[in-house]
Amino acid sequence: MEGRVITLVCLAFVFDFGLSMEFPGLSEPMPMDMDGDAARCFIPKVELKALKPGINTHRSSSSRSQSSTFQQMKFEVWYDESVTNSSISDFIMNITRETVDLISRQLQVKEESQDIIFDRQCQTGSYVNNGTVVNCTCADNVTTCGTATLPEHHLLPCSTCKRYENGTEYDCVPEPGGPAERGVSDVHYVLYVTSVPCPNGVIGFANVCYLDPRLKRPNTGFINICPGAETFLEPEDIQQLVQHEIYHAIGILPGLFALFRDENGDPLTPLGDDGFPTELSSEGFYQWSDRVARTQTLDWDIRGGQIERNVTIMVTPNLVREAREYYGCDTIEGVELEDDYGRFPSGSALSHFEARLMPTESMGPGFAKGRKFSRFTLAFLEDTGWYKANYDLADPFTWGRDLGCGFVNKSCKWWMDTQRNRGLSLSPYCEKPRELLCGVEGRPAFCSNIKLDEPLPEQYQYFDSLPGFNETELASVGGWRMFQDHCPVIFPRYRLQTRDYRRQTCDKDINECDSDPCNNGATCSDIITGYFCTCTAEYEGRHCDKSKTICSTSDQCAKNEVCKDGLCSCGHGRIRTEEGCQIPRRFDMWFQITEVNGSLAIYPGTFKSIDEIIRGELEYAIFHRLSRWEIFVDSVFSVEIKSFNGSLGVGIEIVLDAGSTPDDVMIYDLMTDDVYFAAQDLSSGYTSYTVDVNSIVVQDLDECDEMEYSACSVYSTCNNTIGSYQCSCLSGFGDQGDPTDGQGTVCIDIDECSNSSLNECSLFARCTNTVGGYNCVCLSGYVDSTGSSGRLCADINECISQPCFNGGTCRNLKDRFTCECSPGYEGQNCEIDQNECISAELNDCSPVAACTNEPGTFSCACPPEYTDISPTGAGPGRVCENGSMTFIVIISMVVGVMFVLFVALLLLSQAKKTKF
Repeated sequence: MEGRVITLVCLAFVFDFGLSMEFPGLSEPMPMDMDGDAARCFIPKVELKALKPGINTHRSSSSRSQSSTFQQMKFEVWYDESVTNSSISDFIMNITRETVDLISRQLQVKEESQDIIFDRQCQTGSYVNNGTVVNCTCADNVTTCGTATLPEHHLLPCSTCKRYENGTEYDCVPEPGGPAERGVSDVHYVLYVTSVPCPNGVIGFANVCYLDPRLKRPNTGFINICPGAETFLEPEDIQQLVQHEIYHAIGILPGLFALFRDENGDPLTPLGDDGFPTELSSEGFYQWSDRVARTQTLDWDIRGGQIERNVTIMVTPNLVREAREYYGCDTIEGVELEDDYGRFPSGSALSHFEARLMPTESMGPGFAKGRKFSRFTLAFLEDTGWYKANYDLADPFTWGRDLGCGFVNKSCKWWMDTQRNRGLSLSPYCEKPRELLCGVEGRPAFCSNIKLDEPLPEQYQYFDSLPGFNETELASVGGWRMFQDHCPVIFPRYRLQTRDYRRQTCDKDINECDSDPCNNGATCSDIITGYFCTCTAEYEGRHCDKSKTICSTSDQCAKNEVCKDGLCSCGHGRIRTEEGCQIPRRFDMWFQITEVNGSLAIYPGTFKSIDEIIRGELEYAIFHRLSRWEIFVDSVFSVEIKSFNGSLGVGIEIVLDAGSTPDDVMIYDLMTDDVYFAAQDLSSGYTSYTVDVNSIVVQDLDECDEMEYSACSVYSTCNNTIGSYQCSCLSGFGDQGDPTDGQGTVCIDIDECSNSSLNECSLFARCTNTVGGYNCVCLSGYVDSTGSSGRLCADINECISQPCFNGGTCRNLKDRFTCECSPGYEGQNCEIDQNECISAELNDCSPVAACTNEPGTFSCACPPEYTDISPTGAGPGRVCENGSMTFIVIISMVVGVMFVLFVALLLLSQAKKTKF
């Protein structure tokens, strides 16, 4: 890879020093970034090489550790003559030495230290046709790393070599003279420090020159401290500048993103055979994979609407972990990088954190007083895969902490509108131009909002209205720093010259109640970063601008409201928000105060008579701490003063907004952390309360035990959670709640019998609905032999009990049976003897016979005057014959025959006469 040249990102550490405007209260002019001559990025041109293993780089001697584990980072620092000849050389060297020592303790390297020697840069030498190459002579040689000239003893000696036709050198003979010992021993990184003139507005820059051949870790680079920086930067600021540039030189460069590796040392971006990525981006960098950085599209609120905005985010694991924990948002996908406003194609873009989100983080693009090298910077370096970071050595950093997903993924307009609607401070943003303020990290500051000379691009217009500006002017109103996307931030300054002592020291709160923000006779209570309103009985809402409805019953009130004292109010422990009556989240806190202004706190003693004063001061002091975070958006109330082992005990109920972060672990951490809230000194105005931090107890309020705070339905179970509670409708009840009401707040009995899919009754059972359930009873003819209460109903075989009498045959049918009776019997069970004699259709007796009913049959008997002539087998009495009637019949038959014969003879005689 020797000699490969790539374009590296600008590493300029920009100090905004462009056009200025007078600003009352500031000792220096207010810089602006809007003009074309303002601070631009200086791009140092470098040739990035991988050192030759075995020639330029070799492992340390056997006297050093050969372990493959992490080693504390070792530097070799060389100061160019531009530093050694400077009037402040000792100052630069001392600060650099201290900074290198700090970074050596912050970082461990995954490789052993090395001995390094550098190739010479040939300016005049040339190859000749006879196979011999003559390298440039020592007198002609100038080898550089950026703005630094490498010393002779860091370089290979000048040599005359022979070269085969394939280019391989051999028989290299060093030229005589030069240092006896060459190279740098036992180091991980060679840092060259220069102080050469810089472009306007730039106070420092850096770059990397060489990479380790195995893991492609930068092992050689330079930083440049621009002459004159010390005239307007204090020593601590110069130290931050040096540290910033070294971090660039060792890895925080977009030109190196494609070389980053995972925790196992495997490349995050596919590499070619030469160990480098095969593709270049449009910016001239090696193209990295989506495992390193990618584009994210944000829903971006602007003046009059919303647009989509594409940003670049680092998605490496340690940065994502830090961002989610820091901002209190588990859905953060990555850490946004500076986009440089899109004005300068080779500016600070991608090599710094986005200044809108981290204006005081030291790896941001512009200088600001009180910058911090936070855990984000160390996570960035650890995500290169070359280092292991000691996070205990990170600076404390609070700008934007715990402000949630919207603060990170939305525009500053969204944040300001949301806070304004809640009646809360816009911090860390602001809107009143040039207003003197206290910064979020406790330094004197001012509001960077101004009217610029020309309209801002549409995506940076954030105000729909603003007192003092007309509709046309609003397009030009915004923060003066382009790096911060022209968001109006509360920006820290060096010095504030003002007679307002509270603004110089930031130890007194500004009373926002002076602007009378509460309506309809409400009482305004000031807190350290805002205010809250205590409404009269007839009104509700954060500004007491919502009139309660007159009512006689709760049916006349809106959802989640109850009729109380003739007015509709939020019920069941709910609070009024813009979305209606919502369930807040509540915590109880308890701690002990041991001293007040250095004197022992004794209760009751002298304190009992001034409980209300103490209560008010403590409420104020607690707001001072808690109201810095979005999650603590409602007032602390019910501050109670009690005796605690003879000292002062404080009990507090804390109410959080229903929409606050669900990360309850973070809430506990905030309220018990000795840095962010539970510091030993809890001050209020001129009173200092000493807190026994070990006595702090934060516990959840169990709303399920105090039903006035629970909105659960009577047909639900209440399950207490940290900060809130959950309702679950009982089995057999449908949940009619919505996201506003919460689940389990409206539970309606389900008629399971209305649809067979809602119950488990057998198809042969009857379903009966009950409150919260149902019953199943098997139909007649079916039985639940399994004891499943009508869930499994089987047909009963009634024939087993032989229900048919008198020889009847039983036929089992579905859910019933039938009897086929023997002749002579009838009835459901063939239990009735049939009286065949009652109808001639039921017996075959002779009409004159006597019919006698008998069990299951009948009998026939001819009268005495009749003769029984029934056919054989037909049974008696079927045919009965009378004797006198027989004689008459015979005489009649004889007469009949004779008459027929007479007629026949007569007809025959007549026929003969006619013939003759």
